[in-house]
Amino acid sequence: MSSSSSSSSSSSSSPSSSSSSPSSHEYLHYTERPDFNPYLAYVSGGFFFFVVLNGLTARFLVPQSASTNRRQRWKWCNIFVSLVHSTATGLCAPLVFYLDPAMGKDIIGGYSSFAHVLVSFSVGYFAYDFMDMALYNGSKRSTHELLFHHACVISCFGISVHTRHFLPYACLALMIEINSIFLHLRQLFIIQVWPCQQGGESA
Repeated sequence: MSSSSSSSSSSSSSPSSSSSSPSSHEYLHYTERPDFNPYLAYVSGGFFFFVVLNGLTARFLVPQSASTNRRQRWKWCNIFVSLVHSTATGLCAPLVFYLDPAMGKDIIGGYSSFAHVLVSFSVGYFAYDFMDMALYNGSKRSTHELLFHHACVISCFGISVHTRHFLPYACLALMIEINSIFLHLRQLFIIQVWPCQQGGESA
């Protein structure tokens, strides 16, 4: 009789104990939960950030020496926005591996929320730049090559942020933006100085 009562009490207590035990997801940060992936919000945030930055640059930051015609003004704005992206991602990509060295040990399955946001942010930039070039400079052959490049980057990085795999690979690829910082600075300098030199020579 006592054994049956003890077994019944143990069986009755088991549901309460199982219900009180927390799920394994409760110990995970919300950005690491498998059922939550806000990459579209990060991508959209990056896209609208650079759209707004482009508008502010065109309105307030373009120097007089880069405003001789519409195409020159557009090109200066486009390169300046690219410089901002290169500076941000070029500095943050190495920081991903500094803050989380484990990312370098597993470049396929390694994950950090910082890397996820950074790569998603870059997808938003490449989507913005694709639209900007297609609308204002889409007739040039060199633009077609850049559009193809951007489409490939958006596809590869988009798969990475959607599946949350290959993020270390994507961050390694973004390190090349360190080199782009100096290329963009050189282009801005050429756009501003070259027309002045031509004007001086003709005068």
